[in-house]
Amino acid sequence: MKKYYYIAIAAFFTGMTLAGCQKSKESVPANAVADSENQTAITADEPTGKGGDATEESFEKKKVKVTKHDNKKNLDLKIEVDYPISGPEKALQSTREYIMEQLVAPMVFMPGENKQKPQYTGDLNDKEALVEYYAQAWMNYLTEDWDENCPGMEVEVEIERIESNSLYVSYEAKVYQYMGGAHPTREQRGMTFRLSDGKRITNFFDKTPEDVIKKLIVEDVDDNLKQYVRDGGMPTTQPYLSDGSIRYLYQENEIATYSDGIIEINIDLSDIIKYFNDEAKALFKDWKFIANDDDDGIG
Repeated sequence: MKKYYYIAIAAFFTGMTLAGCQKSKESVPANAVADSENQTAITADEPTGKGGDATEESFEKKKVKVTKHDNKKNLDLKIEVDYPISGPEKALQSTREYIMEQLVAPMVFMPGENKQKPQYTGDLNDKEALVEYYAQAWMNYLTEDWDENCPGMEVEVEIERIESNSLYVSYEAKVYQYMGGAHPTREQRGMTFRLSDGKRITNFFDKTPEDVIKKLIVEDVDDNLKQYVRDGGMPTTQPYLSDGSIRYLYQENEIATYSDGIIEINIDLSDIIKYFNDEAKALFKDWKFIANDDDDGIG
């Protein structure tokens, strides 16, 4: 079990962000050019394949980093993205769409603002331009849409490819936000994509074996968290695959205290795969431990 105290991705930041600084009453569109003085740095690492596995050419990515600083508000922004640059076309399209969604997921617009989240419409092969577009959109959002009494705001976004092989690829997104108030907010999300057609795998079970999963989660978490899990419900975050396991997450304050952070649980596939539906099992058709186990096999 791991607990993250740094960057993690938001879906319900409305209440958390509004607890700190307040949005300004008059704001400009999120895709407008910010007029405050800022400093920008963009870097891109060399392309890498899977890394440490046998199918390095199946889905190649390149890490793009953008950092920005606004002198007026003492605002810092950092974005890091493992951007897919080669692989099956439908998988490239699907993962790129997911990355764009997650880059703006934490942005909150109030009812009546009549504003939409920014959407990049340029060349999807131009990874630096895409990440820079969303970085600038964040700076516009933070410098133009929030009151002047919020110095020291900080946002970090990391979208990482955590697993890739000949059948599927998994991405994980984490966001850290400090928007004023007592403490920052963090959230973490992930998604698994079938490599052949880019389909998002959002349902691993025909009927989720909640009792089995809760038992395995209780076994995995620290002793001080076991009662929280027993008393709480199932994790509400979409599970995803990572390095021979299925990953479940309890977000900050979901079942435990803020100080407990994000609770990450990795259930070994050998303990749960027999409950998977046929679509999910097909992602592991070449795994020996499945093929050699009649109970867990995929036919």
